[in-house]
This record gives sequence, structure tokens and C-alpha cells, in this order.
Amino acid sequence: MNAGTSIERRPIVRIAPGEYSLSDPAAVKPIYGHGTAFIKSPYYDATRNPDAPIADLFSERDPKAHAAFRKKVAGLYSMTSMLKIDDSMQECIEVLLGKFEEFARTGEAVDLQRWLQCYTFDVMGAVTIAARFGFLDAGEDQFDLLHSSHASLIYLTHVGIYPELHRALFALVKRLGKNGMKGLFDASARQIEAGRSGKLPGDRDGFLARMLRLHEADPANFSYIDMLIICATNVAAGSDSTSIALTAILWYLIKSPSVMEKTVLGMNPWVVHLNKEVFGEDAEVFRPERWLGDKEKVSNMEKHLLTFGAGARGCLGKNIGMIELSTLIPDLLRNFDFELVEKDAGLQTQNIFFVKQKDLRVHITRREL
Repeated sequence: MNAGTSIERRPIVRIAPGEYSLSDPAAVKPIYGHGTAFIKSPYYDATRNPDAPIADLFSERDPKAHAAFRKKVAGLYSMTSMLKIDDSMQECIEVLLGKFEEFARTGEAVDLQRWLQCYTFDVMGAVTIAARFGFLDAGEDQFDLLHSSHASLIYLTHVGIYPELHRALFALVKRLGKNGMKGLFDASARQIEAGRSGKLPGDRDGFLARMLRLHEADPANFSYIDMLIICATNVAAGSDSTSIALTAILWYLIKSPSVMEKTVLGMNPWVVHLNKEVFGEDAEVFRPERWLGDKEKVSNMEKHLLTFGAGARGCLGKNIGMIELSTLIPDLLRNFDFELVEKDAGLQTQNIFFVKQKDLRVHITRREL
């Protein structure tokens, strides 16, 4: 649902027979909090493979099954564990900085959103299965993963409205050979097999190595299928979401040079709640310093943020995303200046499950430090 019109600012909006969308921040805890009696709607059935023996964490609607699966893998996503991925991430940053150096020399206008998505796909590949996809090196979607990920979002956005059609439509898509995500599962399977045979390069504290140890310790409780689903879900879910956040940060910073001059770091995603009682009368204004105000107000804002979900359904990959945002943005801003090709143009977005930016063309120049 678009957050831009007045009718959608009301506390409760009926969007379909027997279906309502709530915007009151007070509803966050009872609906999404730990121990809630609410379950995910059938809409999310369209996000799972109907032929798979188990659902992933995102598509699992049963709270008990979700809690059991989450408990098995939660340790893999702790901040302590995620801090060990810095080397893999830094390698991707260096490749991206090298590309931007080239663009800065040639003056070529580039689609910043696409390059940031190539970056997040390579990071998630390196972090999750100990192998970059090479999108940054090639400058293109070599395995059709970007296109397939985008097509999957379009599919679930529409088919989720009629989840009873999902099984038949999924079978049709599969029969037509349009399952572009197969490459992601194949890559995950190859790396898992390499790890099992002791041929996996890199640190034994990497995500895949730790996941393999979890499997070896209790294969009945944490199966091969569990590992495959976790790997594919990590890459697919963590790439679009983080590239959108990176693009949003750079867009607002490019459009708000006064914020850059203050050297204040902050994030205010487009989809954040616009309730003025919580976020202030200027909730629609890009003003990062709101987060540096009264401690009680800041705590209240943080309590009502849904950037990574909330409660038992909160995103397990939050720490990966936060590390990506906090490491790449400083490197980019320290080394480069960005200028919009069309300075007065608005930001183009497409609402397909995520509100996803597109065609953000910029000139990149090297900063003199």
C-alpha cells in the first residue's frame, strides 16, 4: 500500500472483505510482538515453494513451527557471528570502489541502484555460501538472478492476493522453465557439498562452515534441506532489501547536501511509519538529527520502527544488513561525490512487495581527501 495519500493515513483502512490495514503504532506489539495470537495471512503462501517439504522462515505461517526453526538457526545470525564476515564484505567493497573509480575517471552516468544491488548480491553470496557471484566484476547479472529476484517479487505481490492459485501457477511457471532462482539453489548446493568434502576455502568461522557444523552435530534436527533453504533465503531476501536501503540513503544524501555538510549519519526509509505523535510534526521531512534529540523520544521512535519487522517475526538477517549499510556508505562518501544526471527529477519507485527504486542515474567524481 502506498503511504502517500490521506485515506491511507487513517488508523484503520479496509482494503478487502475481511482484511484491514492498520497504521496505529500502538498496534505493533499486539500484532507482531512475541507470543501474539495473530498468524500470518494466506498471502504469504505465495512466497514458498509448494513442492518443498518444509517452508522457510519467511513463508512459515505456523507460529510454533516458525519459532522452532528460528531457534535452530538464531545463533548463526548473532552480531558476534556477523562481525566475522567483515573480510568477505570488505573484498566486495574494494571491487565496488574500483568500479566507481573508473566511473569517476570517465564521467560515465551509471545506474547507482543496479550497482548497489550487484554489490549486495555479491556480499550475500560471499557471506552465506563463501562464494561471490561475480556481478561486481562483470558489471552484469551473469546468472539472471537480479531479473529472477525482481520477477519473483512481481509474482508474489500479485499471486499473494489469490494464494489459492499459487500451486497451479507455480507448476505452470516451473513447466515453462522460468524458474530463474534455480541457479541460486544450484550454487548453494555446490558450496554445501564443497564444505562437506573439506574443499571449502576460507575461515572456519564463516557462515557456511558454522552451518555445516550445526548440521553435522544433529542432522536429524537440522537437515540438508534446512541448509539449502537458509542459503537461498539469505541471498534472495538479503540482497534486494539491503540494496534498497543503500540506495535510499544515497538518494536522500545527494538531494540533501546540507545534511552531508553536518556529517550526520542517519537513515529514514520511505516506508517508516508517518505517525506525527511518535516521529514529530515533520515526520515526512528528511531530518536525521531527530534521532539525536531527547532520549525518551528516541527510545519511543525505535520501539515503533518496523524496518526489520518486530517480535518473533523480526528479520534474522538484520545484523548483516546493518553491517553492510555502516561499512559501504562511509567508504563511498569518503571517496566519491555523486551528482544526479537529472537534478530536478524525482525518485522513480515501483511498489512490488518492496518499494524499489529504479533508474537512479548519477555522475561519480573522485573526492580530494
